[in-house]
Amino acid sequence: MKKSSMNYLLLWQGNAVSIFGEALYNVALGLWIYDKTGSAAIMGTIIAVAKLPIIILGPFGGVLADRLDRKKLIVLGDLLRGIGMLVVAALGLFGDLEVWMVMCLGILLSICATFFNPSMQSILPDIVSKEKLVKASSKFQIGTQGANIIGNAIGGLIYIKFGFLALVFANGVSYVISAFTECFIKVQKNIDLMGEVKKNSFFEEFKDGVKYVMDNKALSRIILFALSVNFFSGMTMTSLNPFFILSPHLGREAYGLMSAFMSGGMLIGGLLLSVVTIKDSNKYKVFIFSTFTFEASLIIGALIERKIPIFGFFMFGSIFLMAVNTILNTSTLMAVPENMRGKVMSVVSAVAMAMSPLGNALGGVLSDIVQPKTVILSSGVVWLVAAFIIVVNPLVKSFFNGDEEEVVVE
Repeated sequence: MKKSSMNYLLLWQGNAVSIFGEALYNVALGLWIYDKTGSAAIMGTIIAVAKLPIIILGPFGGVLADRLDRKKLIVLGDLLRGIGMLVVAALGLFGDLEVWMVMCLGILLSICATFFNPSMQSILPDIVSKEKLVKASSKFQIGTQGANIIGNAIGGLIYIKFGFLALVFANGVSYVISAFTECFIKVQKNIDLMGEVKKNSFFEEFKDGVKYVMDNKALSRIILFALSVNFFSGMTMTSLNPFFILSPHLGREAYGLMSAFMSGGMLIGGLLLSVVTIKDSNKYKVFIFSTFTFEASLIIGALIERKIPIFGFFMFGSIFLMAVNTILNTSTLMAVPENMRGKVMSVVSAVAMAMSPLGNALGGVLSDIVQPKTVILSSGVVWLVAAFIIVVNPLVKSFFNGDEEEVVVE
């Protein structure tokens, strides 16, 4: 096996192992908080607070990804998250697990993600060639979604049978295993590039990333699109928990299965993208169609509110969500210079996530006031209108289709 293939495999399986434990944890987290507090508003607020570090510190994490060894940052991120999970599991084992403990753990996970995520995003183009990047990214997502499917499918069942602590422990172990396997990844360093980067100060690098994003009008619209996605999806995902729990036709088990079906849809989407090549001239059309098909599927599924139809529509929509994510990520990676990749991707991620906690909190509050189903449907319709206004634009079309002359920084 070629070294590049082995490095990619190590990165792929390390990510998949980590995602599996995370899927188990995330399914149980919302259920545990809601069972513990009985309030969707408190649940949404806790989730929102846990996301604040990645929003505040995210751009600086990207600078670290460009200045330091990305592999070491990836290993450190997984190791710290694993230790944090195991400590909380131990605290819960020898005493009552309190909400504040889970909130502190969420903050730790968020802090680790500030340097783990941009490092993971930035390292993939250093392992595979540009020509294979879309397919490699799709296969990477296949592992992610495959792990998600299994984790989400059994997460709710394990929570009901074994409790929250078992899931926290399993997630901690998965992170530690992931960190161990990632130690064997070998990445060719660009010595000249590293020397050039370190000539500038940390804050100069940070400002360069912000300036690059602000000066690129197409990229600014992409961020605005991501802002709207995260805000309204934050409302939707927080509302889905009480929606399933309170519905006489669904329930807690169905909530975990719903997540598994959505992951299954993304897995199918990843498989399709791994074998089908999307021409640059068609990326924008596929992106637009996939965006609206995904959200329309969620709206229809919530309207029907029956297990089989909602699983089917959520799964169908997730196929197109995979296309949206893959085209968005790979187009951004290919448009940004290598020496700017970490800081630009972290700025994009942090700014895009800025509205997610607000969406989580607002979705929780509204779900305590009105029916969660109403929150899901109204947020979906409003987002469809917002997305249309943002992405139906010549600059966005040029960005996705690779017309570099039309999207260059001013």
